Amino acid sequence: MNFKFRRVVTLLTFVTLLTSLTACAGSRKTQCRKLIEVVDQGNRAIATQDSSNGATTLRLAQELNLVANQMEELYLTNGRLKKIRVGFTEVFREFAIALNEMGQALEAGEKSPISVEGRTELVKAIEKVNQVSQQTSPMSEKAETLMADMTKYCPPESLQPEEPDPSK
Repeated sequence: MNFKFRRVVTLLTFVTLLTSLTACAGSRKTQCRKLIEVVDQGNRAIATQDSSNGATTLRLAQELNLVANQMEELYLTNGRLKKIRVGFTEVFREFAIALNEMGQALEAGEKSPISVEGRTELVKAIEKVNQVSQQTSPMSEKAETLMADMTKYCPPESLQPEEPDPSK
């Protein structure tokens, strides 16, 4: 009797756990919406920041790193969405690293004295900014590819909130 009771309790615990895990992840539509929200957060950060000086560029790098962390922590069960999430995590993280380098170079250029040595420092800073800018081109292409995949896989209805199921 005790053995049967344990078995039933174990089975019920397993079913409850499975149900709660599945419910946490939600439907494909819900997972798409979650992914789109985090991607939009990163895209808004990029679009609204003025990256013409070192301080704002460094701030944007920090913000994108936070978005990459959020993306990494996003719980998705759908295989294709997981793959897209991993790709965007890499893109935002790589952009953050590049912007951090660019911000440091911009700050070095801003702090360079008005002298021959300062001019040399400024030229080095400009070269570094140009070099980092060129390195971001493949990241931009990867982001565009991921965005196209996400748009194909997540229909426009994904942006609308789900209506409650009347049968529940």
